[in-house]
Amino acid sequence: MKIAEAVDFVQMRDGTSFVGAVTTPTFDMVIAGGTHLTLKRENLISIEMRSRTGLPKDRVHTKDGSQIFGDLVTKTLDLKSDETGSIQLAVADVLVVQLTFG
Repeated sequence: MKIAEAVDFVQMRDGTSFVGAVTTPTFDMVIAGGTHLTLKRENLISIEMRSRTGLPKDRVHTKDGSQIFGDLVTKTLDLKSDETGSIQLAVADVLVVQLTFG
């Protein structure tokens, strides 16, 4: 994947970062009241995971301008790049996912 191409960015909690294509097709989230949402990857801009010093809940930004807070229950994130090939990352180890428009 060439740097001039549109790419996704994944920042891990340990400081490791990956650039490539997030290939996970959907992300599942439980929001207030126990409502379960299945969010399509192509409708998302970013996913920020809760942190010890910041967000009390996971937050998803969607292309329609919504900010959704809740508990991301998807356990793994699939990423593909030229350097790493196809890898699966534990969502518990991810801090931020920045997705490209497209």
